[in-house]
Amino acid sequence: MSTVNGVPQNPIAPRNPLSLQGPAPAQQGGGQKPPTTGDGSKISPEAKKKPVDGERKDLLDGLKKTYGGNDRLQTAEAKLNDLSTDQLKSVKKKREFDKALTEHEEAHHSVAADLARSGPLYETEVGEDGETYRKSGKVMIDTGVTDDPAKTVKKMQQVRAAALAPDGNQLAPLSEQDKKVAREAEEKERKAQAQLDGNTNEKFTAKEKQGGDSNF
Repeated sequence: MSTVNGVPQNPIAPRNPLSLQGPAPAQQGGGQKPPTTGDGSKISPEAKKKPVDGERKDLLDGLKKTYGGNDRLQTAEAKLNDLSTDQLKSVKKKREFDKALTEHEEAHHSVAADLARSGPLYETEVGEDGETYRKSGKVMIDTGVTDDPAKTVKKMQQVRAAALAPDGNQLAPLSEQDKKVAREAEEKERKAQAQLDGNTNEKFTAKEKQGGDSNF
């Protein structure tokens, strides 16, 4: 599970790209309608003259890679030209974190494999450019022990690996919840291995026996 500023977030359904229209076609008889954004508002001449470089170019390149299609790109460019430098920086940060968060949760889900109780679930927010960005997420996983110590050892090894799978992701690092799930899995594995080795003093607590799902 990922956090924003160290606080776990609750999920909602993944984003749905917005549908935007491109510039209006030219009028017949030599006249031409002024260019507009997707919501019909006019693009000011001042905004049109702003250079497409630096951070603005990076964002436009990102839009092109993510969505493709000239209509979408033209509309996004018009919106970005109306944003301040601070707003552009915020949009860029949201875009980068969205990508890192998606990789983080997909890493959890991929390693969890058959133990996963859900696909990645996300909470989203709308950026200054009108796009929807993922800001937190989680994957549900089965962390219950089994009646067979050998199977429990193997299962807890997989749970721990899934919890730590995103390690090294600099923009979306391991959360405290990720680390907690890993520690609990390691403790359950230790007890199960002790039972295999004949140590009858090592027993699972009632809570551990109840099993259930965790999330990260």
